[in-house]
Amino acid sequence: MRRGSTLVEFALVLPILLMLSMLLVQYGIILNTTISLTNLAREGGRYAAVNPLVTTTTATTNTTTAAIEDNIQSKLPPALTLADGDIDVTCSTTACGTGSDIRVTVRYDMKRKMFLPSKFFNINVFGSGTYTTTCTMRVE
Repeated sequence: MRRGSTLVEFALVLPILLMLSMLLVQYGIILNTTISLTNLAREGGRYAAVNPLVTTTTATTNTTTAAIEDNIQSKLPPALTLADGDIDVTCSTTACGTGSDIRVTVRYDMKRKMFLPSKFFNINVFGSGTYTTTCTMRVE
């Protein structure tokens, strides 16, 4: 009799424990992704500050912006992929030389990292679903 009641209690508690452990794993994946994206924005900001844009022509600005984006793409962890519009590089002045601020913004759709079906929870954890991180560096 006692053995059967233990089995019934275990069957009642097991789904709750499984759900809690899956939520914990999901949280870890999302936390790891946010930390990686923040580090990518910092790396891009540092690269932009060390290699500033020194000319005002549009072609050079686009080439240098592409070089910054390529630097960020080269440092991506294997589990992340960024689309073309996910990285923005802006400058506080037109020349982006000494004394200007360079801002690197990285956006990522966090719904790509959800393995738990969010339709069952009926909540939107990330607002629009996009995580945005920004780093601003000054060119000295």
